[in-house]
Amino acid sequence: MPPLAPARDPVTDVRSGTTRSGPDRPDHDIPDTTMTTDPCLPTPEDRLPAARDWDDAFANMAHVANSHELPGFWSARAARYREEMLAAGHRLELDIAYGEHPREAYDLVWPEGEPRGLAVFVHGGYWMRLDKSFWTDFAEGARANGWVVCLPSYTLTPDARISEITAQIGRALAHVAERVAGPIRLAGHSAGGHLVTRMLCADGPLSREVRQRVEHTLSISGLHDLRPLLHTRMNDTLHLDLAEARAESAILGEPVHGAPLTCWVGGGERPEFIRQARLLADVWGGLDVPATAHVDGDHNHFTVLEGLKDPASRITAAFTGTSRQKDRKGETPMTVMEPGIVKSREGLDNISWNILGQTYVPKQKTEDCFSWHATFPPGTFVPPHIHPDQDEFLYILEGRFTFLLDGKELIGEPGDLVKLPRGIPHGIFNKTDGTIKTLFWVTPSGPLYDLFWELHNMGPEADPAEIVAVSAAHAIDFLPPEDSEAAS
Repeated sequence: MPPLAPARDPVTDVRSGTTRSGPDRPDHDIPDTTMTTDPCLPTPEDRLPAARDWDDAFANMAHVANSHELPGFWSARAARYREEMLAAGHRLELDIAYGEHPREAYDLVWPEGEPRGLAVFVHGGYWMRLDKSFWTDFAEGARANGWVVCLPSYTLTPDARISEITAQIGRALAHVAERVAGPIRLAGHSAGGHLVTRMLCADGPLSREVRQRVEHTLSISGLHDLRPLLHTRMNDTLHLDLAEARAESAILGEPVHGAPLTCWVGGGERPEFIRQARLLADVWGGLDVPATAHVDGDHNHFTVLEGLKDPASRITAAFTGTSRQKDRKGETPMTVMEPGIVKSREGLDNISWNILGQTYVPKQKTEDCFSWHATFPPGTFVPPHIHPDQDEFLYILEGRFTFLLDGKELIGEPGDLVKLPRGIPHGIFNKTDGTIKTLFWVTPSGPLYDLFWELHNMGPEADPAEIVAVSAAHAIDFLPPEDSEAAS
């Protein structure tokens, strides 16, 4: 491939990873932004002048050598993946319409066996380039981990405003959520990162029912503050004004869903993308969203995505919550667990659930084992129930538990290990005036993690019948109410 012209800053070849030079960008005038009638917004005369070259700040391709070849490379690779998958008998559904516009369509890539849930990847391109067909092969990591992967297209600017594209993605999610059951995990790249984070905002387009199924959102190199785009030449196509830029900036939005958010960005990206990743994690973290920012090595804006094709990569684990690698014989898939220590005041992704009046903090989760710290206030309990496919354990840290185990009442105190075998009915009660703390774990994990999100999102006023139904759908069977009352 011929090298591009020299650049002011060193750049990295997207395929080889070698450092080269990219094209220089001349200085240019900053276009005026559209006037707004909102009296609370500053007029153009009141606004601060742009103090930096915002075109260069967002110029990803200009800082990656031979990037002009990437769209053709992506398209050919994705087409080859689709051909190979179909030839091997894998299930792909293409061009499923979710609206009337030709670009209102999505593809589904199905896993083998029963799906774990729905994983959605929303592409980037500054809302004005590309479509779903460029990214099919990036579904492989999630597909291999058992997820149905949805890749939606949307109308591009200037044919649609960014706010209208946000509404389109909401309609796509509503449509596919009716086709695929289970938890939903969202991911988006660049402009797609903007679109998936907007799904979590109070003024976002998702219904409460669909939003409650979202258990994690991964914004990859996402755009979370759109106001700087007012100072770019691309705004000639985006047609953003200050009012829309503010309304569509996730950092200025009010998150209404407490599921974890991960802002993932390459360490070799333009500094503005690193800033925006950290910014959203900081802002939403202050609004009680379990939000983290992760800078991934020296990846640029495009190589940062490559791990999505690998079922065992860290970014796939962030996307799906699971990651697989082969065992020593190269045969049996097993879950990756990172070595280390989880500190006493830390938990998984800073999650804290309110479950039936108790506080649960997940500590570690793989497919083989799931552990969490639990705090039981006085008078709280878990009614008698059965885990058909899991063994459950408690190590009591503080307080005195009363257990109903297979019809017998037992007492557990600090230092005791409590064994609750699969298939055996058991209830867990705090009948004391003090708070009890304990460490739980189950093996295998099963869908318990997903159930805790469902129960947490229901809130304290949830209908008991709905709790029982949701639990049964996640392989936890509560006993009839009279059994629970007798034990309490």
